[in-house]
This record gives sequence, structure tokens and C-alpha cells, in this order.
Amino acid sequence: MVFYPKSPRFLHIDDALVLRHVLPSYVACVGLFVNADPAVVREHRSKLGLDVVQFHGDETMSQISKSVAREKHSSNQLSSSPAGTNPFGSSHSSPFWRALRVRPDSDLIELSAPYTAAEALLLDAHSETFGGTGQGFDWSQAKSLPPDRIILAGGLDADSVAQGISALRPFAVDVSSGIQAEHARAKSPGRMEQFMAAVQQADFLKVSR
Repeated sequence: MVFYPKSPRFLHIDDALVLRHVLPSYVACVGLFVNADPAVVREHRSKLGLDVVQFHGDETMSQISKSVAREKHSSNQLSSSPAGTNPFGSSHSSPFWRALRVRPDSDLIELSAPYTAAEALLLDAHSETFGGTGQGFDWSQAKSLPPDRIILAGGLDADSVAQGISALRPFAVDVSSGIQAEHARAKSPGRMEQFMAAVQQADFLKVSR
């Protein structure tokens, strides 16, 4: 769920609540923020029961810590819930993912050093604007990072994702524009199926080696 107001995929919290109600329990709910005030992040965590918070801006580790810190239960939960409860889970500190925008000369060891507490590092191509670029980067730059902490992003689609998985064997891959329909807020079922088929084939080859 994208909570960056300048993104074409931006979700108002009221719309996010509607989607959250119908999201199956086996699907993790990730909230994406860009330089948001920590209080705003905490509000979204509390009301939506976010499983993971993804930081995609220039947030320092200090700001991230304030955003994912444990907080006391409050009564401003969903009106349909008993006071002080959250129908989607607890308001504990959230795991977080740190997006790193990779330049051609980036030292990813140095770039990732402040974020050892991150559950995963999402690697995307550098851009002067925030959010997904739809562009790739040199995957060899990420060879220095533990693969089980990498979420590979940046211009992935059904034609390129298998190469990315083969090159880095990442924990996960991230796709948005690569499965997009004509409108940025809609996904193409056909492109989604092709993408997932490519991921499954790459996973099979990875395991069988």
C-alpha cells in the first residue's frame, strides 16, 4: 500500500482500510512511505495493522526508529472494534524494509551500514524522484550483500526477473510497472501471470542446481 502522496498509486488511509478488511491473513500488508512524519507512519501502522513498513525516502535510522517504535494502545482504532484493540494485529514495533537507490558508483556495504536492523534491503535504481523508477541497475553491485536480505526491484518484468533471480538469488522480488495495465493504479492479469510463471521457473532452476 503506497502512502506517498506524489505517487499515482497513492492510497488514502480510508481507502486502505477498505482493502485491509478483505486482505487474506496469509498475505502480508506492507505500507510504503517516503519521508513521512513518524507520527503519520505510527498512525497508519496502528489503524491498518501493517505487517511491514517500507521506507523509500531519505529517512535516517533515527527517524525510522521513531516510526516503528512500540507504542501504547489507544482508543482511536476502527469504530467497529472494541476500544484499545486492533482487528489486524498488535501495535508492536513493525519490521521494516529499507529501500536503497543504487547509483552506478554506489558502495552498497557503506550505503546499507546504518540499516542493520532492517529485515530486508530493497534495491532499486537511483532517481532524483522517489518511488519506483521502472529502470534497472547493475546487479553485480549487490553481490557484496547477503542474498537473504535482498529484495530486488527496478524495472523487473516477465522478461528480466529470471535473470535477476539467477544473478542474486534474492529473498524476494518487487514489481509494479512491470505488471501494470494501461493505468498506473491497475494491474494486468496477463502480465501478472507471465511474471509469476517466470519467477516460479527461476525458483525451480535455482533449487535444482
